[in-house]
Amino acid sequence: MDRKELAVELDRQRLDALLGADCMALKRLMAPGGLYIHTAGNIDTRDEFIEKVRNGALTYRKIANRIETITEAAGTVLLAGVVDIDVERSGVPASIHIRYCCNWVEAGGSMQMVSWQATPLAR
Repeated sequence: MDRKELAVELDRQRLDALLGADCMALKRLMAPGGLYIHTAGNIDTRDEFIEKVRNGALTYRKIANRIETITEAAGTVLLAGVVDIDVERSGVPASIHIRYCCNWVEAGGSMQMVSWQATPLAR
């Protein structure tokens, strides 16, 4: 499996982990020091983001992802696309339509996500 295929597969696993609130898988897939930039512009570290999933502050109900661009350079794979997410933020349901960029970097023979940045789109 080449780097691009691996990044796509690992990102699929990450989305499955979000839906299942599988924090151990998220910790394995997301790099220490990684950043998660939300649609509102707030930033979480990997550990802050995973804690929000663990404690139910973020509960993912549905994720429909469409990768549009895959770019590779110097051991890094950038995935960009559009995703529709049904999520509960502190118990408040939200349905969001976003464009994102997700950065996967080779580390220790595998790859980990080092950043996610989302921009809301009009429906």
